Amino acid sequence: MTKISKISYEIETPDVNKRIVLITDLHYYCAKDIKRLNKVLEELRDDTFDYICISGDFIDVGMIKDMEIFLNWLRQLASLNKVIMSIGGHDIVRGKKDKQYYYNEELYSQIKKIDNLYLLDNDVYVDDNLSLIHI
Repeated sequence: MTKISKISYEIETPDVNKRIVLITDLHYYCAKDIKRLNKVLEELRDDTFDYICISGDFIDVGMIKDMEIFLNWLRQLASLNKVIMSIGGHDIVRGKKDKQYYYNEELYSQIKKIDNLYLLDNDVYVDDNLSLIHI
């Protein structure tokens, strides 16, 4: 099992004090990966924060098996707090050697249907406290 590292940074501003959890490089591929993802959920359940950001590489080489397991995990994550995801390189590349680009439209359309979760794909997310841009 891949080690999960938890590192905290604090950024102080005069107007807003918000906590953001940044998750990166989940590389979900199939049901055997769910133990690692559930460990992330477990860590987050015991913490307080305002946003969860997933900065890409949430799947591995553009492919995913057992998609409903991953979607269910994302629903659980979004039940904890607002989730903002961006698509990374591994999320759109199929094949490690030939690096063919692949847009997993079925997966991304299902992710976009999850309440309290925002998938950025060349988009901007803005609310009263936070602005995130994915280019």
